[in-house]
Amino acid sequence: MKFPNAADGVKKIFTSEILMLIGTVCAGIALLMGLLAVESDKNAMIEGVTDSNAVGALAGGAGFLVFSLGAAVLVIIALIINIIGLNKASKDEEDTNNFKVALFLLIASVVLTGVGSVFTNSQPNMAKWLNVGGEVASLISTYYILDGIASLAEKINNQELADKSRKLIIAVLCLHIFGLVAERIPDFMSAGSLGTGLAIGLAVVGLVLTIVSYVVYLVVLSQAKKAFAEA
Repeated sequence: MKFPNAADGVKKIFTSEILMLIGTVCAGIALLMGLLAVESDKNAMIEGVTDSNAVGALAGGAGFLVFSLGAAVLVIIALIINIIGLNKASKDEEDTNNFKVALFLLIASVVLTGVGSVFTNSQPNMAKWLNVGGEVASLISTYYILDGIASLAEKINNQELADKSRKLIIAVLCLHIFGLVAERIPDFMSAGSLGTGLAIGLAVVGLVLTIVSYVVYLVVLSQAKKAFAEA
């Protein structure tokens, strides 16, 4: 095996991204549950408290808590595995530092998101922008991971994997960005100003785009871990 560290590292990155995908789905469901609770509360204010409104508010609130907790646990585990994988993969890089740069960006993403969570209650607007900064850092990290895969693929004479990795960089990043924007619009604007229906629609669109981007990314990671293991 020519690149044993890269093979093991990319395998760990692949595992982390599967967990991240599941966590993203949980986070998306949590957002939808939260919007459901908001809509039920709004209807209760207009129509008065009814059984359907009470059930909707309780179900939405409970669902939000459960899926938010599940998403948080999965994301934390995924980040730890990803950091370990990037550190391992970087050991096989000689004339490039793609995986190392990706590692630093991922750590920056964790720091920004962590600081944002601290200010969620005291400075909500600052917290939102810090979270966005964390997500942007994570996106740039994805670019360097795919470029790192392409560079190593060329060294094992797998030009097909190298070309695919570089071609899919734009596709993966665009899908992530569009999904991020769609998901964040309801976060930066109240459901009342958007309309709950529109907010839910944007959240669904964002979730679908994000899932598609993860699937495309996972296809490349799957092929890379196999190619590096067989080289």
